[in-house]
Amino acid sequence: MAAASFNDWWNALPPNTVTIFSDGSESYDDAGKHVGYGYAIYQGQALVATGKGAINTRSRMSLTQKR
Repeated sequence: MAAASFNDWWNALPPNTVTIFSDGSESYDDAGKHVGYGYAIYQGQALVATGKGAINTRSRMSLTQKR
């Protein structure tokens, strides 16, 4: 159901709309704490850019959503 709702929303976007999807992760292992991120930028349904990276070990992950 959620996938169908997303597809309906995605297909209804005007072609000039910019949408950014992002995600982050925080993990621990013997070497310490690792924090990373990734993102994808779309204009309409065309992929414009992607990126990923690591953040310093003092960073923390939090969940936010902007509409």
